[in-house]
Amino acid sequence: MGEYVNTDNLGSGILFGRWHDDNLRKDILIEHNTIHHNGYGQGESESPYWVTGGIYFYSTNIQNVTVRNNIFSVNKYCDIGHSDDYLSGWRNVARNHHSK
Repeated sequence: MGEYVNTDNLGSGILFGRWHDDNLRKDILIEHNTIHHNGYGQGESESPYWVTGGIYFYSTNIQNVTVRNNIFSVNKYCDIGHSDDYLSGWRNVARNHHSK
């Protein structure tokens, strides 16, 4: 993705979902985007609207994803979030993050 404005989505601005068999996604670059005011659902309620935030990594079947040089602004709950499923394999995630 590049030079994209992603704003005012009900859920996440960018979502890595788990549809079907949660097949592998790899070698993804997300840069030079404006990710603004996502995840507010139907209004400004305190309850989350399913998956919220700027970028949300719901899938754990991803490799070599780079997020850099983006602008994040007033996304609900987080700018970059991830599924609790990452907690079970946090060592692998940390190792892959620092391997570059």
